[in-house]
Amino acid sequence: LSPEDGSPYVLAIAFPGIRGETLMNALSAESIYLSTGSACGSKQAGENRVLASMGYDRKTILSAVRISFNPNHSQEDIRFLAEHIAAHYARYAIESR
Repeated sequence: LSPEDGSPYVLAIAFPGIRGETLMNALSAESIYLSTGSACGSKQAGENRVLASMGYDRKTILSAVRISFNPNHSQEDIRFLAEHIAAHYARYAIESR
């Protein structure tokens, strides 16, 4: 979902079939932290206004998470994150069907 001219360290990804909040909470229980809001609106409740302003529909917005990286993250860190996201997505997307 991130525009091509956006930060290379911030990624917005939508996971159809699961609420971003569900994924965020599941990963948080494993000390993996991401967000469902924009960095500039992280203290505000409600939908991600940045994604809404980019024209995404409500269903996509509610399934989106924001992942922030930094130059110190290794390929192993990213692989670890991807594996945990995939496991939780598979679990919760199936449960929500």
